[in-house]
Amino acid sequence: MEIKGFFVDWNGSTRRTENPGPGYTCLVDLERNHVDVVDGGSFVIFECTYFPTLESVVAADIEIKLLDFPDIIRASSEGIIVENCVFEAAPESATAPDAGENHL
Repeated sequence: MEIKGFFVDWNGSTRRTENPGPGYTCLVDLERNHVDVVDGGSFVIFECTYFPTLESVVAADIEIKLLDFPDIIRASSEGIIVENCVFEAAPESATAPDAGENHL
């Protein structure tokens, strides 16, 4: 059963447990108010506190910086697909690196 709520991620951003971002799922333990963020390989990559509402995040004296991953972001066999996004063009003065250069 999917449990709706929130958690604060590794960058201090607030995410929804039911949609934590592409490639992630959440395992929520309501008894301990705990969230395990799991990657596609079933590895726990982050552990944190579960918050049932945004109000409970604020009550914990945490600033809300909500990262929302709407349906425009989806996984496919071709990788992560992002629809309806606007990307800024690089300035005309920007040039691509030479193929022979080592950029590591």
